[in-house]
Formats: sequence, structure tokens, C-alpha cells
Amino acid sequence: MVPFEHLVSPTPRQLSAILPVFSETATLVELVRDLVRLAGPDLFEIRIVTSPNSPPETLAACRQAQALFPNTNVSVQRRSPGVGFAYRQGIEDAAGDVLLLMDTDGEFDVDTVPLLLEKLRETNADLVVGARFAKGGGVEGYPPVKYFLNRAYQLLFGVLYRTRIHDLTFGYKLGKAAALKSLPLTAQFQEIGCEVTLRALKTGFRVEEVPTVWRSSKAGASTNPLRRNLKYASLAWSILRGKDAPKAMIAAG
Repeated sequence: MVPFEHLVSPTPRQLSAILPVFSETATLVELVRDLVRLAGPDLFEIRIVTSPNSPPETLAACRQAQALFPNTNVSVQRRSPGVGFAYRQGIEDAAGDVLLLMDTDGEFDVDTVPLLLEKLRETNADLVVGARFAKGGGVEGYPPVKYFLNRAYQLLFGVLYRTRIHDLTFGYKLGKAAALKSLPLTAQFQEIGCEVTLRALKTGFRVEEVPTVWRSSKAGASTNPLRRNLKYASLAWSILRGKDAPKAMIAAG
């Protein structure tokens, strides 16, 4: 398959922001406020995908978000548990020409959004990723073992996929809807960030990056335990070899 080209204007006017939510409250409202300010007229819709187990306080925060930006759609995950399912649902349902994928717990730097949009305009890339390990990026409060594992993954995956992209596992990214919707995504948890980028590279899509900073969550304990990080290597190898999940499994997702 060849890369999609010229599927959207270099100046995207229909941006769908996909925001998975589990128990976030104040960070969600703050994020929506910032997105409305930073994306401006490019922002077409915000799709908040909540867990079936989200508490009432989180649902109240979703209503606050709708008050800030009326074109906010709140839906419940059709498959659960797992943030991967939430992102996949958001990608499937989004109506914008360009999709923004980002978490809602305060770990992703929302000020990177204009940089992602600018890079997409400049390069007409299919996917632009936020890169913590590119010059100008960084991490704050990252657990040492996870940091070591992440750095090892970047080096290993960079060689395997023959790419200059510095961050192949982070979930913060912006891409053309047609490209993202074409990927046979199967991830259930945080490995969705790794899967989107690696499948885009394997397909031959043009992938660019901008530096960004990851900061330790403001919203409680991480939902990404170390044991799940260990699955990234097997997923990367499977994608590289073309050993994808059966089509029936993908359709069920």
C-alpha cells in the first residue's frame, strides 16, 4: 500500500480531538479549555470516550467540557477495559479530516498541539508524532526502569524499522483520518501508541515528529504497569513480519 497524499488541505480545518477518559476530572476540563484556545478554528469536534467504570465525578467533568465546547461528543467504550479500545473507537467514529490522539491525565503537554498542526501543514505528512527523545523534548518524573526500557525500545525499533523518528512508542500524535482509519489496529492497552506509529511506518506512510515533554501524571497512579510495556517488543516484531491479528479479531475491535 502506498502513502495517502493530498487527502486533506495542508491547512486542516476539521480537527477531531480523541480523548480517552477513565477517572480524570479537573485535568479533563483544563485540557478542553486549552484545546479550544490553542487549536482555534481548526477544532471541529472533541470526542471523549469514557470507560464503563468511570465515576460520576468524571461524567460531571464531561458535562463541563461540553459547556466549554458544544461540539463535544461523549461516548462510552463499546469494548472494555483498555485505553487502546477507547482510541480505536474514537478513530473509527471521528468525523474530522485530521485526528489528534492524546491522554487526559495531564501527562501530555497541550502546548505541543500547535506544533503538531504546523508540522502537518508544512510537510503534508500522514502522521506527526510527539517525540520525548528528540532534541527539545524530555521527560519529567519518569520511573527509572520504564525510562531505560523506553530508551532501549527507541534504539531497537529505530533499527528494525529503519527510521529517524526518535519516539516510536508515545501515544501523542496527529494524523490524517484516512490514514489512521486504514490501519488494522488491535491494541487493547497503552501499546496503541506504539502500534499506530509502527503500522504507519510499515505501511509506508510519511511520518514526521515534533519535540514534546512528558510530565508525571497529575491525576493519580499510572494505568500502564511495567508488565504491559514488555509487550511492545513482541508487537513491534509481529507488525514488522506482517503477523497481524486475524481479520475477524480486527473487525470485532
